[in-house]
Amino acid sequence: MKKLFYPVFVLFSVPCLLFSQVDTVGNFVISKENDFIRIVSLETSDEHLLNHSNSSIEYYDIDEDGIEELLVISEDLSKPIPNYSLFIYKLGDNIELINKINSGVKKPELIYSEESELTIIATGLPPFDHLNNNENFNIFFSPLNLLFFNGENFETYYDDSFDILLKENEEIFSIVTDIFLNYGKNCKTSKLLIPALASIYVNYFNAGEFAMADHLIETYYFCEDKKEFIQLIKNTLTEKP
Repeated sequence: MKKLFYPVFVLFSVPCLLFSQVDTVGNFVISKENDFIRIVSLETSDEHLLNHSNSSIEYYDIDEDGIEELLVISEDLSKPIPNYSLFIYKLGDNIELINKINSGVKKPELIYSEESELTIIATGLPPFDHLNNNENFNIFFSPLNLLFFNGENFETYYDDSFDILLKENEEIFSIVTDIFLNYGKNCKTSKLLIPALASIYVNYFNAGEFAMADHLIETYYFCEDKKEFIQLIKNTLTEKP
């Protein structure tokens, strides 16, 4: 991918909209400024204009056909907690939206798994978003939803992804440890950390590490309702994203 770092002036219904990001992807020039994404075909000069608020863009050849797809990550700021969506566009004769994925509080990202030698789309699991209702922290947690394109559809993919799930848990654990140090190891702190503990539990569960998941709650959830908490997690896990 070739990146051009100079401003390009284009005309729409508003005069002289300045695009600060300009990328050449295959036979397309993709320009972005604020909420506008402009796609121009170098072959036909056809133009497409997308509008996604609070967005960032990435490119990746998801279907491995030699042409990178356009990935737009958009955040809805109208809610009290973050709410991210991932839009995946096929760049061809027509600019086609092939999927929209709700990621909830977790910003989507592409992660390469050395274990599976695949690049996975990692999003959050929105059914767990409601656990992030603590106003004391400006930190939001969600278990990982790992997705892989099978050639026709996106499917959940946890096989050979232990490295991704373990790394995610290590990052959450570092935050959990700091909070327990500052607030004390007690039931009140455990309640504050419910979304973090639930996320770690689910990541272990999806990695097939059921004993580690149960050990987590036994060790770090300092309340009497351990069984009820585990059941809450499992019930939430069955909800569709």
